[in-house]
Amino acid sequence: MKNTIYAGALMLSMMLVGCTKEKPYKEVPKRVTGVVEMNKTVIDTDADYLYAPSTLQSDRKATSSRPYWTSDTKRVRFVFADNALKVIQPEADGRFSENPTSARVVMALPIDHVDYKCAEDDFGKCTHKEEESKDIPWNKKRFFILKAEEIALMQFNGMPMEVEKFFGSSCTKEVRSEFIKAEITGDIINLILEKTFQDSCPNFADFDDTPDLSFTVRFQHSFVKRSKIVSPEYKPIRYTRADEGNFGFFSTQQLTLDVDNNDVVGSEKYFFDRFNPERKEVIYYLSEGFKKPANAAIRKATEESVAAINQGLTSAGAKLRLKLEDAPPGMSPGDIRYSMIVMEEEPQSAGLIGYGPHAADPLTGEAISAKTIMYLGTMKKYIKYNYDELVQAKQALSAANSSAVQQANSLTLADSLRARTSARNSPAEAASRMARAAGSIGSDDVVNHHIDVKALQKYALNSKEHSAIAKTAREKVEFMSKNCMMSGEMINLAGDMGDGVDKVLEEVGMKPWIQLSEAEKEKVIAVLLPFVWTPTLIHEMGHNLGLRHNFAGSEDSANFYTPAELAAMGLKRPAQY
Repeated sequence: MKNTIYAGALMLSMMLVGCTKEKPYKEVPKRVTGVVEMNKTVIDTDADYLYAPSTLQSDRKATSSRPYWTSDTKRVRFVFADNALKVIQPEADGRFSENPTSARVVMALPIDHVDYKCAEDDFGKCTHKEEESKDIPWNKKRFFILKAEEIALMQFNGMPMEVEKFFGSSCTKEVRSEFIKAEITGDIINLILEKTFQDSCPNFADFDDTPDLSFTVRFQHSFVKRSKIVSPEYKPIRYTRADEGNFGFFSTQQLTLDVDNNDVVGSEKYFFDRFNPERKEVIYYLSEGFKKPANAAIRKATEESVAAINQGLTSAGAKLRLKLEDAPPGMSPGDIRYSMIVMEEEPQSAGLIGYGPHAADPLTGEAISAKTIMYLGTMKKYIKYNYDELVQAKQALSAANSSAVQQANSLTLADSLRARTSARNSPAEAASRMARAAGSIGSDDVVNHHIDVKALQKYALNSKEHSAIAKTAREKVEFMSKNCMMSGEMINLAGDMGDGVDKVLEEVGMKPWIQLSEAEKEKVIAVLLPFVWTPTLIHEMGHNLGLRHNFAGSEDSANFYTPAELAAMGLKRPAQY
């Protein structure tokens, strides 16, 4: 009898446990459109974000696009609407911010609002099965999904300046669009898209133009919460811009109406663009190309260049230092949070060898990150011109020295060379040569100095067309000079660069480039390339630090490095750029 009671009790206990155990809750499979649907709380609609659009990879044959171009940084906010996540640029003047129409819509990302609930049976009880909740208004729904297909087709009005300049509606037509991926976390949003264009009016002033007028570009739209990246203690410095053409800095502009609501001279405020002077370190991440054994010499030149910049910062009494690290896998140059040195190994049809933009806080001018884009593949294209110039310079110097020796028997050959080199490289002579070359000091003349107008005649059918082509070429150089860009034509390797260069010139017999074998060309490229890389890198990192092109530098002979100072820094020739 006892056994029967115990068995019954055990069965009753097991039945009770089975009844109280909860059934598994079956969720609705969530949609994926480049990013899993997100809870709306991941977007802080009360916070300011900094936003910068940029290009990533671009077809190397395209003359209408540049890889890794970036635009000015904007202060934006996010607003959820019925069918979109709007990115708005708030009214800068706080007195008028209450007017909702004063905020400019930068873009509107198409989205779906979604939410879920437990499906109920006929008696209103939860069936432990989830279903989409469609009977609540959109602003009560907790989740959103990016509509990738529609985002891909959007015409973003926040595209970089380069795109605005070269992708005119009359010249380019978008023929394909694709949404690549999205990254959305608590503080950052990164969107990557790919678009293919057809160019119907190529710029024939770009000498490497190609008959292939279709090109593909990847774009990144990067957002970061402002409070997570700016320095709370940063103090902006007002900038007058009076000396911008001579010794200028990049600046951030603010416009605020006077107390009487008039736009006056004082309405425009400018702040220096610079890293926080109290900041101790800026990490520059090196792109994947620096890890390749074939680029070991370039990596070494990069490390030496950054060491030289740090030495300059030390001499100037600055606290800031630059540090190099390899970029972790997946780091994108378009991410506004990171500073990078990017090596582009493909030769570009656009004759660009360096580009050095920085992202600055629109409210203060504080630089939050910077990019130095080094177009290694394009540099290699220009080596042949640098080589031929060097050979011609060496041959001319040799002929001049022979003549000098014959006319000055009292001097040894070494004395003669020292005398000629000292006169040629003196500050006064350097300034005089620059003035003669440019005609007069000023940005227009320096720009014109880099344009060989006569060489453009072969691309024109008549004088009128020749003038138009020359004008376009001048505008191109002017555009590059104002936007942190360095073209291949600007590199000048004249002067003594060291025994390694002299040795390779002797080894290949001082022959013109066209007569060199493939092996000889590779040998010359290996030796000369660091001499192109180094001044370009330092030039562009100067832009990163906020410095504009210094068009009147040749006037400042009092502050030129002396031969002794150059020797102390290990330099054997004047630093012309």
